[in-house]
Amino acid sequence: MTLVYSGTPRTYPEQGGGGLLAAVRFSTPVRLASVRVVPAGVVYPGGVGSTTPDPFPVDVYLNLSPSDPINALARTSLSIEPGAHALDFALDMPEGTTTRLVVVRLHAPGREITLSLYAHAGEPDVVVAEDEVAVSEATDLPIPPTALLLSALLSPSTQALATAQVAARTAALSLADVLPRPDVLAALVSTPAAEGAVTSLLGLESHPDARGALAALARLSDPNTAAYPHTSAPLPAVLALARAQRDSAHPQAGAALATVLSHLSALLDTASKPVASTLAAALPQLAAHALARGADITLPRSLDPRSTLAALVPLLAGVTSTGLSTAPAAAQLARPFVGQLEPTDPLRLAWSSSTPSPALAAPSSEAVRLARALDAPAASSSVHFAPTAAELVGLLAPVYAATLGYAREPPLGIPSTLPHVVASGAAASASDYAGKVYSAHEFRRERETVSGLGVGASGVGRKASRHVDEFGR
Repeated sequence: MTLVYSGTPRTYPEQGGGGLLAAVRFSTPVRLASVRVVPAGVVYPGGVGSTTPDPFPVDVYLNLSPSDPINALARTSLSIEPGAHALDFALDMPEGTTTRLVVVRLHAPGREITLSLYAHAGEPDVVVAEDEVAVSEATDLPIPPTALLLSALLSPSTQALATAQVAARTAALSLADVLPRPDVLAALVSTPAAEGAVTSLLGLESHPDARGALAALARLSDPNTAAYPHTSAPLPAVLALARAQRDSAHPQAGAALATVLSHLSALLDTASKPVASTLAAALPQLAAHALARGADITLPRSLDPRSTLAALVPLLAGVTSTGLSTAPAAAQLARPFVGQLEPTDPLRLAWSSSTPSPALAAPSSEAVRLARALDAPAASSSVHFAPTAAELVGLLAPVYAATLGYAREPPLGIPSTLPHVVASGAAASASDYAGKVYSAHEFRRERETVSGLGVGASGVGRKASRHVDEFGR
């Protein structure tokens, strides 16, 4: 067999359906023998596979020649599963038939597919370049200029909306291009068929009311409606949109989120105190996700430094919806605010790792315990200790350690938290009986007395009475 194509073709939304389409065209007719799907992370001749790492079905269509009717499509289905090796599927086109077009339809949740196509060796119709791995690559459809796309959306036809939906997945048409055009916004919001195009413009794969979210975003510039967090006001809807963009896998979600955040930031100076507090709590984390996705964004300097830095701390261990770390973005956004704090401020010291900390000269008890748990000295003059199992559990899971302490015999050397029980025949004191709690069963069993009234001869009666008698002696 001869390798005739290897790569990850670009996918486009299916018009009128929920799948994605990818096409591979050949410069000469080929008779295909098999298709190999490369899972995510698996190395292949063209690089590393980027197939969606979830199980999903795929339909493969071949444009057969000769055929009756002309250009008939032959269809086969594949089931893609994640794995550590490439998946091979036989096509084995009949002798005498060829194809110049392969269309791949990805069902949800599939978003990308890396594949290699092999043709029968020795076929006279197959032409493979000597210095290249593949005869041809997937042909990208030309996308009209932004100005032409915006003009077409003034009277959105089915073709214009389909083109806009595809262009919105690239840099050719963005949410920032549409928002300054009230005429285009009005046309999109008032056209029910524009729901798919608007969803893609917003940087989303799906949304229950994309046109409503776009209308709410457009209303943010109106001071009479933007500053009040009521259900009918646009602010809650726009904040919900921003959170959906944060969690979206759309290729332009980061840029769309940055556009939304720029409109939200403009409200800080004129918003009421409750609205400003809501925005100040939401903007840092959303901005970190947008910056991590490649968007160009900064936070307003009017935000409170301490609140902003505290909101960015969880992002040091966070990831985006596409698996990217948010730590570099959080550090970049925090840098302008760190300098606004006092040099000895604990929050500034936490963000400035290069700043010497006074705690290193005189470690606190918590610092010593943590250093022991990490098996490292707390200061240069400290003794190197090996932590015990009980110390590790107590530091890493204090609640779990406290729970284990209630066992009759706690494991791992964890100290018992049960009340002290006096051994039979041992000398007793009042403190030995303090805090003793009896169950109903114990109480009934120990109420047996000579008189039946809870009093009787010395050493007989309820446990509490014997406690008092023994302590008195």
